[in-house]
Formats: sequence, C-alpha cells, structure tokens
Amino acid sequence: YVFSREGSIWSQSAYLKASNAERADSLGTAVAISDDGNTLVASALDEDGEMTGVNTTPVDDRLNDTSAGAVYVFVRDGDGNWFQQAYLKASNTGKDDWFGSRLALSGDGNTIALGTQLEDSAAQGINGDQHDDSAQEAGTVYFFTRSGSTWTQQAYIKGSNTAAYDEFGSSISLNKDGTLLAVGALGEDSAATGINGSQDDESALEAGAVLGILSVLNRRYAVCVPEGKWGVVIQSIGSGTHHVEKLLYNSRLQIGSEICSPSETSICCSSSESV
Repeated sequence: YVFSREGSIWSQSAYLKASNAERADSLGTAVAISDDGNTLVASALDEDGEMTGVNTTPVDDRLNDTSAGAVYVFVRDGDGNWFQQAYLKASNTGKDDWFGSRLALSGDGNTIALGTQLEDSAAQGINGDQHDDSAQEAGTVYFFTRSGSTWTQQAYIKGSNTAAYDEFGSSISLNKDGTLLAVGALGEDSAATGINGSQDDESALEAGAVLGILSVLNRRYAVCVPEGKWGVVIQSIGSGTHHVEKLLYNSRLQIGSEICSPSETSICCSSSESV
C-alpha cells in the first residue's frame, strides 16, 4: 500500500500487487522507496519461482513450494500512475534462500542491495563461486543497478570470512548514490573487537559483525583517448576493468569495450579526472 501526504492529510495513492501474485508468496516482507518517491522495491520471500536473472517469464509455481524469493520494482510515472518495472531473481536461485528478505534502495533509486541470509554458498568476497552450497545459511547480498529502465545484477557479495550460519545479509544499508554498502551478519562468530580485528578467531558464537563495502560501480571517469577524444566509462565492481558506457564527441572507443585504468598513460591521459 502506498500512502501520500498533502499538508497534514494522508491518503492511499496506490495498491500494488506482483505480476505473478500467488497464494503465500508474502509480497511486502520488506519494502523501500527512493528519495523522490518514484521508485519502490518490495520483496516476496516465499515466492517459488526457480528462474534466475531479471524479468524472466514467471510460471505457475505455487506447488513447488521452494520459498526461493523474488523482488519487484515498481515505478511511478509523471501522471502519478504506478507500474511494475522489474521482476528480480537471484543469479543462483535456491530453495528456501528467501531472496530479498532484507533490502536497501539507494536514495536516487538506481541501486538495490538484496540480503539473502539463508543462501548457502561458501564463497568469499566479490563475485565468487555461487554454486558451492557447502556453507548452510552463510548468507549473501546481491547488488543490482538501473540504467534507464533496465536493471542488471552487478555483483554477488559475500563476507571475507564466510562460514555456515553467519547469515550475512541479515541487515543492509546503502548510502544515497549506492557507492557504500553496510552488511550485517548476525550469526558471525569472531571474538574480535573494534575495527578490522582478527576474523579467524571464531570463539564467540553468534557475536555478529558488520562489513562495510565501498563500491566503485557508479564512479564515472572522463578518459582521454587518441587524438584528444573523450569517452565516459563505468567500472565494474570487483573486476578492476572499465567499460565504456557513453561516448562523447567522436571517440574511437566502442560502447561496452574495456579500456585501461584512468591512471594508465598508455591509453589514458595522466590528467584524467572524475566526472
């Protein structure tokens, strides 16, 4: 349910349902809305679809009873009408994962972090092996971004000391532009104290921890290329490579092509700057 206020008067402005709504999907387990009120994200932790990715075609899946989870993105147009923009699934959908049971939306509405604390991969760090299910309920966070009206999964994020029952992703928070992510792991067992202590001492059962992750995903650079032409590039999180997102003037670069780090002088100017 969406409510809006005019002065001191509140009124219901929208009633939102999933495009593939079924009994016991639990839509609305977690919700978030952008600063301008035009993008709304809602999770359905008991949704049973076994698809992966963005905007795959849902099927009648209630009898599967997988509780894999799904997340829906709704947007409001200039006339105040709401419609569903995206149906999000994990890249490694699994039974009883509860994808999106925790979520955070950046203030600008273009970045979503989805906590899935019952996911079982033993991977560590960014974009590790999603298919090693040897760490039950270790938890993970999926990172999605929007360009125009298109949503894509940009990163699969795990703790640096992944262990079973850590429930990494049990709480999450994003800053306004989606470049800083904080992730709670309520079941993490380290006895460390303070900041950046030893993660290997697991003598304090379920002490819990918070990890801060700095994203360079949305940092754009103006990069000088041969003949003084310019291109705008975007860096993929965790990959260390840059991809051309938009061309300015008549650059020789192609959209989507990989180029050097802005600090490398072999292709880029040493005077490259953030934009």
